[in-house]
Order: sequence, then structure tokens, then C-alpha cells
Amino acid sequence: MSKKIIILLAIIILVILGAVIAHLSGQKKVTTPAQIYQIPERNDYFLGTTTPRLTVVEFSDFDCLHCQNSYTTLREVGIKYKNSIKIIFKDFPLHANSLDLAMTGRCAGEQDLFWPMHDKLFSLQGQFATSSLPDLAMQIGADKNKFINCFNSKKYLNEIKLDYADGQDLGITGTPTFFFNGYKYAGEIPADKFEEIVQHFLK
Repeated sequence: MSKKIIILLAIIILVILGAVIAHLSGQKKVTTPAQIYQIPERNDYFLGTTTPRLTVVEFSDFDCLHCQNSYTTLREVGIKYKNSIKIIFKDFPLHANSLDLAMTGRCAGEQDLFWPMHDKLFSLQGQFATSSLPDLAMQIGADKNKFINCFNSKKYLNEIKLDYADGQDLGITGTPTFFFNGYKYAGEIPADKFEEIVQHFLK
């Protein structure tokens, strides 16, 4: 092998090594928060397994734009890691219509339709009046009269208030706020970052 070819190969190898080092140095590692929180267990709606390696608790608000931006990520993660993760939903109503929407989710849940209603409320966020909530319930297959009776009686108001009180005790000031095995991550998390955090805790 000639000297010129050896030099050329050496240059190519150095360039490749430089690119790899630059890539690795540019990657940000997931930082685990310092404090771990104990999340009260209640009769929560959840996705995934009952024997999880990772439990993700989300305090959310159906009238929150950032929560709307996050819900598809949560649903995708819930499907992808259904045998390893448990995703728990908790209400933290902050806006004008939030309490009615939280009640809507609970009353749909009474008919085993929480997650279809969860998806519909987020996908149609801002596109309906609260007076049309019984119609939304009927669209997902709920018994309209049972839903109306549940909604008008405010049957699950205490449960929603308990979620909110838990959130306050945990220092939550906005939605969404996530807890990964008790570690708090506040605010909307982009899909790629969410995946990184999940992988971090599943290692």
C-alpha cells in the first residue's frame, strides 16, 4: 500500500472519529430530578400493565392546550410499552370549563368509556360548547340519559377535588405535570424527549 493511500485512509478515519465524538458530545443525557414524590393511589384511570417497571402519572386538564399537545404522545407510549408501563391520569382543572370537562371524563368512565372520551375531548378541544357534552358522550357510545344524570348530580366532584388537592400538595402549579416513578417533570414534553425519559427509566 502506497504512502499516499495510507495518509488518505488516516485522514478519513480522523474525520469519522471527529464526527462521532461531536455527535456524542452533542447528545444530552436525561437528568433525573433530585426529589422523588409519593403519589396517592386512588381509583384512577390508567393505561398499560398492573405490574409496571415504570409508572407515569399525569396531572392534566382537558381545557389545557399543552395537555392537548401531549395526549397523542401518551397514547402512543401507552401502546408501545403496554407491557412495561402504567400511565395514570389525574384531574387538575385550572380553566373556566375544566371542571365540567373533568366531570365529563368521569361520567363517561362510569360506562367504561373514559379513554374514548379523553381522546375526543382533547381532539375537539375548543370546538364545542359545554351544552353539547351529552351529545359527545352519545357519539362515543355512552347512554345519554345515564351520562346526563351523572353529570348533573356532580357525582364525581369529590374525586376531582381530591386529585386537585393531591396536585397542590405535590407543588403542581400548571398542566401537564408528569411523575416518572415519582420524579416530577413539569410542562409539555416533546415526543422525542418523552421517549428518552421513558427509555431512561426502563434501563
